[in-house]
Amino acid sequence: MSKLGLKHHLQNDHVDSRSKEVRSKKFDGRKKVYICTLCDFQTIFRKSLDKHQQIHLPPGERQQFPCAHCDKKYTSKTNVQHHLQNNHIDSRAKELNKLQKKVYRCSTCSYQARDMSGLRQHNLVHLAPEERQMFACAHCEKKYTLKRNLRRHLTDDHTDTRMKESQKNVHRCSTCSYQTRDISTLRQHEKLHLAPEERQMFVCTQCDKKFSRKYDLKRHLKRRIHSR
Repeated sequence: MSKLGLKHHLQNDHVDSRSKEVRSKKFDGRKKVYICTLCDFQTIFRKSLDKHQQIHLPPGERQQFPCAHCDKKYTSKTNVQHHLQNNHIDSRAKELNKLQKKVYRCSTCSYQARDMSGLRQHNLVHLAPEERQMFACAHCEKKYTLKRNLRRHLTDDHTDTRMKESQKNVHRCSTCSYQTRDISTLRQHEKLHLAPEERQMFVCTQCDKKFSRKYDLKRHLKRRIHSR
């Protein structure tokens, strides 16, 4: 029997036996090579050999990858992907659109948003003026339906006014350039400008040390230097 006749015999009568007789050998003493028993194909990957051997099987026994859009079938996923790209681009685009994030549509106009909060914010424009929640400017008579629009208005039109108002809440030292928003902090600072004999001193009852702030005295006592 010729070699070609032997291959046909194995293909037709010993498919199961042939798959069990896949043999391997060392190639250059480094990598294992998997060799097909029906042809000269060889590879260092077992999966590649398994995939290759599909071509020696009868059509009814081969693993098939069907197209989801028509009746065609292919022996590899790569071929299916090429088929989809060349013949079903529109169908695939429609499927991708279905998988996209849900769109929320306005029931009054054609507006649509990617999230519910965006749709709720938009729905305010369809309310009657007296039903809308308005954000009024404290410096003029303008009103806005969105807080961000009010903030933009304040930045664009009332920056100087807001700066002046913020300056009203600043307490300044009458002796130096020190300033603070807290009046009690200013009073504490002003003691620095008093003569030593005029300052209110907090005296430690266990030693001769004196402090200009009650806080410093408490910290001194917490160190337990008198409990030794």
